[in-house]
Amino acid sequence: MLADASLYTQENLQYLGHIEWLTRVPLTISTAQKLVREINADTIYN
Repeated sequence: MLADASLYTQENLQYLGHIEWLTRVPLTISTAQKLVREINADTIYN
């Protein structure tokens, strides 16, 4: 299954645990924001 970021909720993650899926993690999640900053820094400095 392929979906947009609205799929990424606690309820859906539990419900979809038995199938393969791919989605973008919303940037409202602090870990996602941190990873984007790190990736951007790596791109700029490497």
